[in-house]
Amino acid sequence: MKVLLISPAKLAGLKETKGTVPVPLLHLASILQHHGHDPVICDLSVKDVPEGEDAEQYFCKEVDDVIAKETPGLVGINCFTSLHFQSVLNIAEGIKKSNPDLLIVTGGAHPSLFPKEILMGTEAFDFVIGGEAEEQIVQLVEALEQGGDREQLKKIQSFSYRIDEIIIENPRIDYLDNLDDLPAPAWDLLNFEDYYSDLSSWNNPKQLDFSLSVPIMTSRSCPFTCNFCACFTTMGRKFRMRTPGLVVDEIQMLHEKYGQNYFGFIDDVVNLHKHHFIDILNEIVRRNLNIQFETTCGLHLGTLTEDVINAMAEAGCVFALLPVEHGNDE
Repeated sequence: MKVLLISPAKLAGLKETKGTVPVPLLHLASILQHHGHDPVICDLSVKDVPEGEDAEQYFCKEVDDVIAKETPGLVGINCFTSLHFQSVLNIAEGIKKSNPDLLIVTGGAHPSLFPKEILMGTEAFDFVIGGEAEEQIVQLVEALEQGGDREQLKKIQSFSYRIDEIIIENPRIDYLDNLDDLPAPAWDLLNFEDYYSDLSSWNNPKQLDFSLSVPIMTSRSCPFTCNFCACFTTMGRKFRMRTPGLVVDEIQMLHEKYGQNYFGFIDDVVNLHKHHFIDILNEIVRRNLNIQFETTCGLHLGTLTEDVINAMAEAGCVFALLPVEHGNDE
């Protein structure tokens, strides 16, 4: 089945920035390819609304044009936060208006928190997937290929849908245990230049040529229980790690094949298991990869020891975030 995966437009007020590389959609596209399906990515965040045009109408037309060209059997729309939801809803309603029989699924951080409320509030969405969705998107496509059998839909965990105006919520039973089993993100579907910006003001001690921080995931989830954070609703609390060599394989491929020299580790806590992080950093050095990187999310200060800091510096770290929730109140 052909599946159209949509990333919403960037938020108002961020007109001077490029879009964000849609890593979740690259993971979903990859697993769909692995199972013989045909994903297409439409990232509205890199599209600029022509002056004088209504943004909502412009993006709906863009999506309609892609649907007319690709004729997908399912549309998936990623929704990062509540701030993105109105845009996501506008897209879904526009699709339903032009293609009333086309099925739409949404997922991401916001839908993971409010699946029932979304399905109760609008009929624009047919399904909601909560949390990591690689397993569910494949099962949904396979169920739809067989006519949307209700018994098959019941077997999809962390999945909400509507039957005869009744909303069904299938609970999550578990998370993906072995991240190494997942295929690498579908980088071949991405036009890197769409995301390039002027980064000449960034810290660049090696004087490398780069216009993008390429996101890299080495682990999933966070085991902590900070009362201000909802990350566990998407990735759970079981900390899972990719084999260091596979992480660096991906970095090396992006560096050598696509000419990318700057990377950002997007894990919730990339250094939680310090020896896993050090192994990744040492492997970068062992392969003599001339790159630079940043830790996009905050580091865990409890394991930010001198050996970790030295390994980060040697491997090419040029920017790191230190989260405010660590330390004492003073």
